[in-house]
Amino acid sequence: MNEDKKVKEEIEKNLEKAKVVSEAVKDLPIGPLEKEIAIAITALGGNPVPFLVGTLSYYETLRAERENPAPELPEDYTPLERLVHEMLVENTGAHILDYGAVYGRHWEINRKIKDFRKTPTVEVTVWKDGWIDVEINVFHFLTWAFDRDEICEKLEKEFYEFAESRDGSWFKLMREFAKEVLREKYGYEVLEHWNTYNFECNLLSQVLQGITFKVKGDDYYVMLQVHNGCDVRGGYTKPRFLKLAVDEYDFYDAMCYVRASCGCTTAIIDRGELQLQIGADDPEREVEKHNDLPAYWRTVPMHENAESWEYKLVCERCKREVEFYSYMDDCY
Repeated sequence: MNEDKKVKEEIEKNLEKAKVVSEAVKDLPIGPLEKEIAIAITALGGNPVPFLVGTLSYYETLRAERENPAPELPEDYTPLERLVHEMLVENTGAHILDYGAVYGRHWEINRKIKDFRKTPTVEVTVWKDGWIDVEINVFHFLTWAFDRDEICEKLEKEFYEFAESRDGSWFKLMREFAKEVLREKYGYEVLEHWNTYNFECNLLSQVLQGITFKVKGDDYYVMLQVHNGCDVRGGYTKPRFLKLAVDEYDFYDAMCYVRASCGCTTAIIDRGELQLQIGADDPEREVEKHNDLPAYWRTVPMHENAESWEYKLVCERCKREVEFYSYMDDCY
């Protein structure tokens, strides 16, 4: 009898919780069926929170897609430019626990860009207080660093056939494919898996994640994902296979190298270190490490009534505006 009483009390307790959940979900932006399911989970003694989080995220994704439709891509894109643009506008989902609804997700922001070729290679924001935000545009970086060939197309097709019968995240499937197919089936050398968020120096406008492997000789290939979400822990695109078109060291150097120059001084940010080159036109110019930009580079408003982020740098000595260049500009 005591056992029956405990069961009855537990049922009554769950039913009371279900009433609370029924009231709580009443105004949530989800369908009536999902609300009933959440109530039923609670009445049966379960926790409705994981189900509700997943459901709310699903509806948030649909809302974000409606408000940010995929753009038409320029017809004169090269195949590589089209592939990269498609990656950058890929809907990688929305989650109610990320900050995407506040700051915007990368795929939402990118869908407002009609032609990435017209965007600056280096994007710089100069603040009124002298703080500078520098980013290397990931579209220009990827179309500079990579290429596509028949090996990419063959392996990519095989990867998606491989993934069809398996469960797990894209990156889990990438690692399994690297081990079972690239290494064990074809004998390719799988070098490393990486995420640029973990690099000591990285100025790319979006995080990249990949697995690098060698097919033959010095031919390097990458299974690549782009982070299109808000929180870096999720929101990565489906992987695409690309061939490295530049030297491996150039690939990494280009992520963290920016040159700022007026008429008399050049400042180079390379792997997190700032070097000042005094006398930009002098081949014997002095080079010194420095922690700050030159004091004679002053912040000047870009226009009347400028907001705090609408400033530029102007050199007091040569009176020229400071311009910014990437590794790709300097080396190729």
